[in-house]
Amino acid sequence: MSSLGGWAACLGAAIVIPHLLPLDRVRPVGAAAVWGLALAARAVVAVGVVLTAVICLPDTPRFARWVRELPHQLITGVGDTELALAGLVLLAFAAIGQRLRACLRGARTPLHPLPLTGPGGSIVVGDREVLLAAVGWRHRAIVVSAGALAALDDEELAAGLAHEQGHISRAHHWWQAGAELGRLLAGWLPGTARAADELAFQLERAADVWAIEHEHDPVVLAGAVCKAALAGPVRPLGPAQHLIGRSPAYAGRRVRLLLEGCPTGTRRGNVAVRAGALLMSALILGATFTGSAHLGDTLIRCHIAGSCTHPDRIAPR
Repeated sequence: MSSLGGWAACLGAAIVIPHLLPLDRVRPVGAAAVWGLALAARAVVAVGVVLTAVICLPDTPRFARWVRELPHQLITGVGDTELALAGLVLLAFAAIGQRLRACLRGARTPLHPLPLTGPGGSIVVGDREVLLAAVGWRHRAIVVSAGALAALDDEELAAGLAHEQGHISRAHHWWQAGAELGRLLAGWLPGTARAADELAFQLERAADVWAIEHEHDPVVLAGAVCKAALAGPVRPLGPAQHLIGRSPAYAGRRVRLLLEGCPTGTRRGNVAVRAGALLMSALILGATFTGSAHLGDTLIRCHIAGSCTHPDRIAPR
């Protein structure tokens, strides 16, 4: 148990530490990895808490007396733990399937494309919003609205298109899908929504860096982001990446970093962040395997084999 408590403390550290680090001043890919791993740690904790409650709660005498005469045991003879685990698995698969279906449906552009090709091979849609977005799953494409073509000058439009191309080149939609899964599993834990938003923000920074590395002026890109943000919120497009990001509240912070040249930190700082990400990965894997082994052993001894010897877990079934 002490070993399990140590792993739980490590998971808690992996969850808290990213909220304390100045990750805006390092390479965004490293910062995104740290926030993604923090979301993964939250998902592991959330699943572990639920499984612990489902597996261990029925062994307490008070809970056992409460569920002893439930209709499902009288009719089917199925133990409360086994039934709860089966129901939990079904609910988890149903929730994940619903979220994936929503993401796939949202990835298809709900706007009506116009019969013409936009700059850079983009898809032009007839909408007044200042919209530039990378959409799709297997076949990614860039959507440009008529409002963006009217509001942005040539340099701003080129920088915005390069930003969206950065999302496509770095496959950020898979990062976003993982973030949505983490938000689904650990949404009831405090801070999960902020961790998902911070991951999305770092992905926007990564696309900004990609555009700057392809010889686009960060000040021009900042102007495009400002125009898109001031034009008002854009309609949701599922996991698509907008020019202003998934959370418009972060647009001002991103513009400030662009005006500073989109700093990516020192070599030593980036190495430290990558080492921290590797350490977080090891901690999450270790905690997952240790917790799974502990819960599996408890389930086998106390529910399947019926050989639980712990005095607190001996209860009439």
